[in-house]
Amino acid sequence: MQKLKNPLNMRSYFILILWPLVFFCKQAHSAISAPEGFPLVLNVGDYIFTVENSIHRKGVRITSLEGKKIFSTLMTSNFIHAFHKLGKIDGRFGAFKFKELRTFKTCNRNQTIDQVDVSGESIQIKGIVSGHRCSFPYELTFKVGRTDSSTSYIDFELNADGGANRLKLLYQADRDEGIFGLGEQFTYINLKGKKVPIMAQEQGHLRGAMPLVS
Repeated sequence: MQKLKNPLNMRSYFILILWPLVFFCKQAHSAISAPEGFPLVLNVGDYIFTVENSIHRKGVRITSLEGKKIFSTLMTSNFIHAFHKLGKIDGRFGAFKFKELRTFKTCNRNQTIDQVDVSGESIQIKGIVSGHRCSFPYELTFKVGRTDSSTSYIDFELNADGGANRLKLLYQADRDEGIFGLGEQFTYINLKGKKVPIMAQEQGHLRGAMPLVS
């Protein structure tokens, strides 16, 4: 099972690739399919989740209780892509190089939303992403967390079965919005539009008392 995790604090035409690089780009329109019963408007924790699943609009939008936009996936094309690829990783002392060698399956032509479940302060969306001779079931989970009684945040986790080992999640950004952080960087402060490696390894890995250095 392939997993993808990251806190939500930005909105962008954003592709998260698990392997793990970050790419920012716009995605071309692709086919979508939809069952009946949508849109769903759900109050989860301190947020309102709207799940759309029509012929022309598919995605997840999150707003505050006051209506302020927090996050939105792409709405006019598939917002989840899955791949099965062969790659190579070279790393030494916390520096890693990634190279894709071969792509076996590309599932980005069609995406379904088949089930939406709410449990406590989490919401899980299930469906299938498919392409040429491939199909991967996925689960996208949003969970509301709290730092204290007055401050909350949203985590997400994206899983795919069936042999997928690369995942992309596409979401929207305002034109003047910046993206910061993603670990220590020695290049740009605002990383919007950049391709950023976010995998690092502690230099003392496996050299001391376990599990402190694992």
